Amino acid sequence: MKQLFLFILISLLIMSCNFSHNTTEVYLCFGQSNAHEMWADGIREVLTEYDPSIVVIHQKHPGDSITQWYNDGIQNNLIEDIAKVESSIEEQNLEKYRIAGLFWFQGEADDKPDLAAQYNERFIGLYTYLKNYFDLDELPTEIAQVQINQAEEYAASQANMDLIRAEQAKLAQELGLILHDTTDYNRRDLYHLWASHFTLCGKDMAEKFLNNY
Repeated sequence: MKQLFLFILISLLIMSCNFSHNTTEVYLCFGQSNAHEMWADGIREVLTEYDPSIVVIHQKHPGDSITQWYNDGIQNNLIEDIAKVESSIEEQNLEKYRIAGLFWFQGEADDKPDLAAQYNERFIGLYTYLKNYFDLDELPTEIAQVQINQAEEYAASQANMDLIRAEQAKLAQELGLILHDTTDYNRRDLYHLWASHFTLCGKDMAEKFLNNY
């Protein structure tokens, strides 16, 4: 009986030790204006329903082209995003963590022929840098495929937007990433979603992510 008690006690101690050292999954939500706080909140709501210990780190850079993240090397936005990740991890005292995924909503500022033509090369540079920096074998990623307001008054802008949409589709196929088309979300102007649709888009993206990874 005494030996059984000791065995149970040791087992409980081991389980407690293992539980206290679980690795926290960290998800990154980056982009420009449409990578809104409410978009990130929608992602966080779905992911934490799946696992309450998940941490979501968000940062946006309104109006910026991907050249502000990566352009023949790391640029200021990516430096700031990485700094935000590290400070958030420190603030939350995460002893063991892994970067488990990236949600990306950016590209409206690259809907010009010269920028769109180099978008994929720059994103791959950004993506590769993150993987190397955080020592990742893989980085599951979901890209919000950008779009414009589908109202007739904005139709003249569709041709340029189609350039970057096509590049994002190629990028997702080349890297095996999830592509989430944002055409069906309501927009308040040429580019930007209405508040409720930020959250809806975030939730939809998180659910698609969980269903694919």
